[in-house]
Amino acid sequence: MSTSEQLKSFAQRQLWIQVTTKRVSDRLVEHSDEVVVYCAMVRVSIVNCPSYGPSC
Repeated sequence: MSTSEQLKSFAQRQLWIQVTTKRVSDRLVEHSDEVVVYCAMVRVSIVNCPSYGPSC
């Protein structure tokens, strides 16, 4: 694998990561209320069940 090919695949991977991150953050903004509720539920379940974790 040549250096230019390595750089190209690296650049593509970086771009993909940026696009994916942007898409995820856009989704999080759209559904921020749901995310807040979900995080609160997870936190409560962890606080209530320290020995079992989320599975209880």
